[in-house]
Amino acid sequence: MLDETRHIYYTSSWQAIEERLGTDPDSSDASQQYVWGIRYIDDLVLRDRDTSEPSDGTLNEQLYAIQDPNWNVTTIIDDSGDVQERYEYEAYGTVAFLNSSFIGIIGSLYQWGIMFGSIASDFETLLYNTRLRLRSSMLGEWMTRDRSLYADGYNLYQSFLSNPSNFDDPLGLASGSMTILGSKYISFPAAAIVSYVGAINLSTDIDANDLFDLHLKATKENIKAGQSTIIMTAFGFLGETANPVPPNSFSSNADWEKFVASKEYRGYEYLIPVLCCDKNGIRNWSVPKSEDSQGFTPDRSEGHTLRYSAGEGSAVLTSSLRGSNCIVHEYYNFFRVGWIGQAVAGRVFGNIGIPYAWEHISYATCCDGSYSIRFRGSDFPSHNVYVDWSLSGNHKQKDILRFTYSGNKIPARGTWKLTASGKVP
Repeated sequence: MLDETRHIYYTSSWQAIEERLGTDPDSSDASQQYVWGIRYIDDLVLRDRDTSEPSDGTLNEQLYAIQDPNWNVTTIIDDSGDVQERYEYEAYGTVAFLNSSFIGIIGSLYQWGIMFGSIASDFETLLYNTRLRLRSSMLGEWMTRDRSLYADGYNLYQSFLSNPSNFDDPLGLASGSMTILGSKYISFPAAAIVSYVGAINLSTDIDANDLFDLHLKATKENIKAGQSTIIMTAFGFLGETANPVPPNSFSSNADWEKFVASKEYRGYEYLIPVLCCDKNGIRNWSVPKSEDSQGFTPDRSEGHTLRYSAGEGSAVLTSSLRGSNCIVHEYYNFFRVGWIGQAVAGRVFGNIGIPYAWEHISYATCCDGSYSIRFRGSDFPSHNVYVDWSLSGNHKQKDILRFTYSGNKIPARGTWKLTASGKVP
């Protein structure tokens, strides 16, 4: 049974600075206050606490945190520099309490709760409250799926890349190298594309002369009697399966994932880059991105060389440093209809193969917070592009005949480009 209500107040950087007990925080005094340093998001300096029973609102105890290079609180000392308690940790944060003479004790005599990585711990559940997610020190895993999806690999519950001595994750999103003095994390806005088939007007979008010319060039045969009617029927069917126009904004990547799960799209991708920089430039980076899905059943592939699969699609992400302070992420996504659609189209269009539609995001980020984004894609279908989950531009599909007859040997033609740039604080 819960025997107290605790209200916690945070800074804009998500650092707890005050706790109050009682059902009405406006009429309650502070029971604890924290002071944080400027070296790191979890650089704890000291804690003030009211030790009176009952509480009288006087913060009469002041203790200082001593941390190791991984920001784990290992010792607390008083104003005179005398050690009050010590803490030892297993790999993922299970803690052993010791007195000043290194003798084991049961729990903290000072109700100290900022422990492994200077993160708040609940000793009854053995969970660490790492802002966006809870992590189990006994299991060494997160308790919920990674909302940045596959930024840390295919295990959505893995913490610290299974290497807690060398990686941290202060937000519960993506693991990064341990930071040093003067380093900082920079989170950049999301860049996203969603592709969809818009309405098709057979009288204006399909030119009969172009149809006969492209068919002859692609198949080396003239359109047979009655075949043009079948082809127009196929285009009409595609128009009847057009997708609704995507919304102008999404509240978050979770809202985005909910939308694309509805299958009201033909392809999608997003990137949310994070940089870790110090005075010498980039120390590390992570790129939370969409699952490599192409709208249908994909053939997933990742690497540093673009390749086209014989299946329904492929995706590839590459990252390249530009000097010591900037990095460019390139994300390509190729997609096409599944095998049933290919079989039907082969019968109608002469077995020329189903072309690959594609999307491309080029995202450059720098340690000064500046960024530039370039969106590109195939001329067919339509594409909406988003920056920070708000619509930034739109490409309306065109040249459906040229797309259809381009075949499956190379990506379909793409002549459009949209750009965005800015600077985060």
